[in-house]
Order: sequence, then structure tokens, then C-alpha cells
Amino acid sequence: MSVLLDVRDLRIEFHTSEGIGRAVNGIDLSVDERQIMGIVGESGSGKSVIASGLVNLVNPPGKIVSGTVMYRGRDLLREPDRSLQRIRGREIGLIVQNAKSALNPLIPIGRQLANAIRAHGTRDAQAAADHAILMLEKVGIPDPVMRLHSYPHQLSGGIAQRVMIAMALSSNPRLLIADEPTSGLDVTIQAQILDLIHTLVHELHSATFLITRDLGIIAQHCESIAVLYAGLIIEQAPVRVFFRHPTHPYSEALIKSVATTRERGRRLLPGTSPNIYDLPGGCPLNPRCPLVQPICREAMPGLQETSPGHFVRCHVRALESN
Repeated sequence: MSVLLDVRDLRIEFHTSEGIGRAVNGIDLSVDERQIMGIVGESGSGKSVIASGLVNLVNPPGKIVSGTVMYRGRDLLREPDRSLQRIRGREIGLIVQNAKSALNPLIPIGRQLANAIRAHGTRDAQAAADHAILMLEKVGIPDPVMRLHSYPHQLSGGIAQRVMIAMALSSNPRLLIADEPTSGLDVTIQAQILDLIHTLVHELHSATFLITRDLGIIAQHCESIAVLYAGLIIEQAPVRVFFRHPTHPYSEALIKSVATTRERGRRLLPGTSPNIYDLPGGCPLNPRCPLVQPICREAMPGLQETSPGHFVRCHVRALESN
């Protein structure tokens, strides 16, 4: 398989009255054709900002300050707006959090879906309407003809999310970016939505970034994982390798917290994630890390390959692997 999208040194800042917030701090990331990559991190780690950056949709006060996002030989950060609009939706689909707020409340969902199909595919109104019905059927919405006339406020959260998936996949995109696609849904609906995405992306042979806070979702649906902390990838590996041998201290704590303290909501690391407007020097985990050494406060560690395909950003672990 070949690389479909390749990200290098992506940096995104927010310029506000508080100062400069460094939300994404030099991300290197790639996804192969037909691969499902999971991106996991706590709230504030930069997950959703990265999702916007991948399709050059960062709005003020956010600003992409450096990097490249190469898609099929084209840098999406330097493509003209008109070209980007053709690529978004037609070749890159986006599923966002809280579909009900993302859908236009004044337009029936059938027309919204047909408009998206016409914008990125067929120009024929009847063909677009027929394809809209087909997509609603494909995502498991009962009585799709009747649902065409529903407004977003008339839909449950699960049905609205299925409509969003239908819209994102209506043009058979080569790449799907799913940003916490089950946020706010109950556990049963979450499982249905994730199984649906998994099935459809395999049918379409789409590459996928699945962005989530839930390691269980990564374990069940993804082939590789990137762990984010303070706008940095601190560990990246094939999923099976990661869950057998988590190497970064933050990853170890993350897995232990899921396994032992999920219901109580406690953390195994002291303190909280750093403020993007006041990041610590050196490794951003150093104020909380049980393995911290003087060098951790002085220098940012690079991503080191500790075993084939397994990369870790940690001074201590890098020394142990050598």
C-alpha cells in the first residue's frame, strides 16, 4: 500500500488576548491507502485542531504557521481555495462532532444531502435525490424516503450522526476524517455508528483518521495509533504493538487508567494537561512524569524508533532502547 496523505511539521497557533497558544507543535503523520489510523488524546491535546488543519480549515484566531499536508502530490496548505473546495467533500470526507449542530437547521436533510452530492458529483437533481435515498439506506436509516423531508431538530442524535456519515461518504472519498464521531451518543448507538463507519470505509477502500478519546475504540477499529499530548505525537505504533508494549510514560498511564480507574475517573498521573498558552520547557509531560530527569526539563525529545514501526518521544525510553 502507498501513502495517501503525508503531514510534515504541522504547527497551528491561536493568537488571542491571552497570548500565543501553541495548539499543534510539529506533527509528522501519514496514512496509507485503506488504512484506519487512530488519533487519541485528552481534551485540549490538539485532536480537533489537527482534523481542521488536515483540510486547511483552521479559522481565526487559529493560524497554520508551518508545515505541509501532501495529498496525492499536492500540498493542501498551498492549494487555491477553489481547488480545495473540490477536494473537500469529493475526495476527503469529514465527520464532525455533534452532527445536529453541524447540519443546517432550516433545510430538510434530504436537500442538504442532495446538495452535497451535486456539489461534489452528479449535477442532475433527480440522480442526486436518488443517490441521497441510497446513502440513507446504506447508513441504516429506516424509511429513507420519509426521512428526506425531516429537519435536523426532528432527528435523534444517532440518526443525525448517520446523516452526517451519509453526507461524508456520498462521493466515495479516498480519505475520511472522523473527529469524535460518537461524541454525546449512548454506548449502544456509539457501537452501531462505529461498526457502520468501519464497514463502509472498508467497502469504499477509504483511508481513515479516527479521532477519539477512547482507547477501546482504537483497539477495536484501528490498525495503527498516534497518541497526542500538548499538541505533539508522543507515541506512534501499530495497534497490537502499542497495547502489548506501551512505552511512553503517558501512554502507560493512559492504558492503566482505562483498565483500573475508569469508573472512578481518577488519573494515575498527578496534575493536569498544560495550558497551550504556557507550555513548559523541554518535554511537555515533565511536570507530571514519574521518570523525569534534568534533560527532560531542558530539551524537547525527538521521536525515536524503539522497534520497527514503533516511535516514542521520550529521553528516558530512548536511552533504555539503545
